[in-house]
Amino acid sequence: MKIIILSSCIGFALGLCWGYLLWWGYFEPWHQLTPPPTQISELVASYENSIYVRDAEGAIYVCASKRATECWLRTSVPETITTSSVAQTQACTKSNPAFTQTTGIPSAIRACRQGYAQYTDGSGQFAFVLTDNNRVWAWSQFHSPYEGSPINLAWIMAGFGAIIGSGTVFGRLFCRRLRR
Repeated sequence: MKIIILSSCIGFALGLCWGYLLWWGYFEPWHQLTPPPTQISELVASYENSIYVRDAEGAIYVCASKRATECWLRTSVPETITTSSVAQTQACTKSNPAFTQTTGIPSAIRACRQGYAQYTDGSGQFAFVLTDNNRVWAWSQFHSPYEGSPINLAWIMAGFGAIIGSGTVFGRLFCRRLRR
């Protein structure tokens, strides 16, 4: 009986951790944007799912990563982006979940911008990287209260883990009885 309780508790704890890791984007993959029309010299700014880049001649292009068909439109950086209170951007830090080994980080990163967006009905994190081969990659994780809370997902995963843990023990005990 002790082994069943122990395995259920271990499964519960592992499920709880797994739920939180899923919620915070530790398994959210990076995706490559369409190729830019010219050689990019720098990532200028990012705002939610859009990245603003500058080419070698100084022209600014924008790509909204969720609308890949509209990528790389020539534009300027709107003043509201650099002074926005909704989305804060900065150079990347490795503490962002986007930079864990489970997300498939692009290799040979030349430049990076990351940010955090807070809305009245949700929040999210985003990151963009420019690689040595002139490709731009995007990562984002957005949540709203309409999806539920991280604790809901964590409890579901914890319950699943407890069931798996106790089910494994019951299965082993059942197999032992059949052998006798």
